[in-house]
Amino acid sequence: MSKRGLSYQHLGAATCCCTSLKLVFDLQSVNDSLPISISSEQEDAMSESISHVSMRVRGYHLDGYGHVNNARYLEFMEEGRWAFFDEHPRLIQQLHSAGRAFVVVNLNIDYRAAAVQGDDLQVLTGIVDVGERSALCHHRIIRSDGTLIAQADLTFVLLDVKANKAAAIEGEVCDVLRGLIVPKEAFTA
Repeated sequence: MSKRGLSYQHLGAATCCCTSLKLVFDLQSVNDSLPISISSEQEDAMSESISHVSMRVRGYHLDGYGHVNNARYLEFMEEGRWAFFDEHPRLIQQLHSAGRAFVVVNLNIDYRAAAVQGDDLQVLTGIVDVGERSALCHHRIIRSDGTLIAQADLTFVLLDVKANKAAAIEGEVCDVLRGLIVPKEAFTA
């Protein structure tokens, strides 16, 4: 526990915590994809930068209405982030070496369709932007029939573990993160 009561959870060699959470409910139609043209080499590189986690909706994921409870989508997306880190060990090594931790500061979710027991879902996770002080992770949850169930943008900062405050995204950590950037359009390809 830190002085501010933040709970830290170890992620391999790095540390994660959640400082605030903002849910935005948007059930309106949104244009999710724009036509783009990319080479097969670019497509391969992008697909390696997006993690894919398969999950089946179980009874304990449901609420009283018989569909997945909104809070469960947070867990599905967290599972996607863990898989992302598992698939990119160099990022974890750089965070650890730099004394930095990945800290969630904002999460905006668009709930698009209901998932029910027995649905097979894919959780896609990747980095879509890296700035000087924060970065953006994008999630999409897609049912096996291709229906977009939910999507989210998660803003994170890097915590200087010793100073216990946000730090600039710089050096090798920045290089690794920027090397993983994919456009949001890659999630629909």
